[in-house]
Amino acid sequence: MKKQFIILAPDTDCGKTFATATLLKKAINENINAMACKPIQTGSLDSKSQDLDFILKTANLSVLPEIYSKLVLCTLKTPASALLASKIEKQKINLDEIIKKIREISQNYDLFFVETAGGIYSPITESTNNIYLAKKLGFPAIMCVPNRVGAISLSAMTAKILFAEKIKIEGAIFTQTIKPKNEIDETICRDNIETFEKITGVKIIADIKFKKEF
Repeated sequence: MKKQFIILAPDTDCGKTFATATLLKKAINENINAMACKPIQTGSLDSKSQDLDFILKTANLSVLPEIYSKLVLCTLKTPASALLASKIEKQKINLDEIIKKIREISQNYDLFFVETAGGIYSPITESTNNIYLAKKLGFPAIMCVPNRVGAISLSAMTAKILFAEKIKIEGAIFTQTIKPKNEIDETICRDNIETFEKITGVKIIADIKFKKEF
């Protein structure tokens, strides 16, 4: 049975790329036919996705150019929301076509991850955002939460929004995007996870400790 997931976060810089890379690497190590895509990449260099490049490198995967072009469907140079970047660069985003292509490429794999750009409400077009993308795809969501002060409120609000939008939450990944400075910080990080699980009932898939790659 094929499984597809969309990686969502409350904000940018939440460790989505590292979480996606970790999930893909684990799957590949278990000999699962798995892949990830970054359909929309802003802040792109050379019309490539630095996020997908990192994910593939971490999972020790290489893909042919013709496959790569199906995993990265829209690149924008401006490091901003897809909507703003597309306006600045005068590039139209056809999100329905992107969704169609994501569905098509995902059928080639037993396990497939879609990493979004920005937070759940980051705009893609004038009338769409990552919530729209998630609902249209219909893939269960994996929440990525930055494990730091404020994570409980941020993650609980995100979970509540996804529940309200009837988006299934497969689980949550907590990532330490900021290195804990002392024992108090470490205690906060542990408490964030325990409290989030109690408040939301969402299972924890992984707790990724700080790595310099963040």
